[in-house]
Amino acid sequence: MSRNRPLRLLATMVVGLVAFACADYATAPSGTLKPATSTVQYRGFARPTAVRAVHWTGVATNLQTSGTIGPEGGTLSIPGADFTIMFPRGAVTKATTITIIANSDGYVGYEMLPHGLTFARPVIATQGLGHAAQSVGVFCAYLAPGDEIGSDGFANATEIEHSATNYGVGQAGVQVWTLNHFSRYILASGATSDPSGDASN
Repeated sequence: MSRNRPLRLLATMVVGLVAFACADYATAPSGTLKPATSTVQYRGFARPTAVRAVHWTGVATNLQTSGTIGPEGGTLSIPGADFTIMFPRGAVTKATTITIIANSDGYVGYEMLPHGLTFARPVIATQGLGHAAQSVGVFCAYLAPGDEIGSDGFANATEIEHSATNYGVGQAGVQVWTLNHFSRYILASGATSDPSGDASN
């Protein structure tokens, strides 16, 4: 495999995020993965939605990374969780200490600090799905302060973020999210209800 293939894949997915920014919110796919590489996209929205949290498989607890990101941008990674977050130039206006903590509650999720930090340009998070118990029909969900994952594995997501998941032959998949602010984000599946009364799985 070419060493540049992951970079080309990420670039393609980032372009895809821009393309689907005006698309409708997609329902979760069903069935097996197609033999050819495919991308599943979710359009972000901000309204309370019940979602199912996705479990980690084989990820150690208390994984984290920290660093200073300035106006020139930068990247932070947690290799053990297959997670990378990229801050484009101009995302922050001054040097800011960023800390990302992989949740230790058994679900794929991150505490992103400092809470309340907003970005002038969206940041791009990349999550490998090799350690996710479910890798089909997943997306990024924001949990507001005080919202927790229940004993049944469901949570009340305040936002569904723009998410694109790329699947390839023999690969677990790679998901890309765009984020405009910091707090707690989880990998979720199957939005099960919303205030309009519609339901999808």
